[in-house]
Amino acid sequence: MWWIRLQNGPSLALKYCQPDRTDVGGVRPHTAELAVREAAVLSTMAGDNPTLLDPGHLYAHGRAGDGSWIAVRWLQNPNLRQTWSRCQRTGGKARTLMVQSACAAAQVVAHMHKGGWYHGDLQAEHVLYLRGRARLIDYAWTQGPVDIAPMVPYRGGWGPVTAPEISAQLLHTPPDHNIPLTSSSEVYTLAAVWHHLWTGRHARALPGGDHETVDLAGVYKAICAESTLRLVDLEPAGLRHLVTEMLAHNPADRPPIDEVADRLAFLSQRT
Repeated sequence: MWWIRLQNGPSLALKYCQPDRTDVGGVRPHTAELAVREAAVLSTMAGDNPTLLDPGHLYAHGRAGDGSWIAVRWLQNPNLRQTWSRCQRTGGKARTLMVQSACAAAQVVAHMHKGGWYHGDLQAEHVLYLRGRARLIDYAWTQGPVDIAPMVPYRGGWGPVTAPEISAQLLHTPPDHNIPLTSSSEVYTLAAVWHHLWTGRHARALPGGDHETVDLAGVYKAICAESTLRLVDLEPAGLRHLVTEMLAHNPADRPPIDEVADRLAFLSQRT
């Protein structure tokens, strides 16, 4: 990702995508198409539900070399990692900001899901927050109510926050198999992201501990084992109870995303 300032023009984020060689299935040549796919997602989403994206967010896109590129408007908002890091340093009213930013993230995800869209790569750096509003970035893996071309098979986002049911499919399907996302799988991912942000530990006991690992197959196997789920250590108690429910191994036991947003909105008023 590069930051570009155009003369007499906007600041842009420029991303270039090439074939990926880090997946459990080996080389993924389809990932070279991710930038133009993201452009197609943004164009479709803007027409389908313009409240999800700011006007003119997509600036340009194309192909070059063995990959593709996309340029979007640069957003200055701090991401969720930066916001929660500030909460940990300041204390006091910081818990209010933490709950408010979590609520805003849940609300924007709920809004996506209501329209039949699933982000596909929820992580702290992909959620921006400022003054009560959250915005998502990096829509390359997003799935929606219509087919997006070029077709790139979904093979997971950030491994440690992948839901158990998605992890199982990643382990037992070929690399060119497209895995459909669900609302409950993204509820799990949100909770896993929040848990990691606040504690510095993954929600599951994973190979390599809490450090990054290239053993994605090992990560997915660990996530599939219900015994690897750790106790949630978050404050306030209302957030701890909610995150614990969101991390339920069985998707049917997780609260729906609308309920998550509503409970966080109630909690933010009492924190």
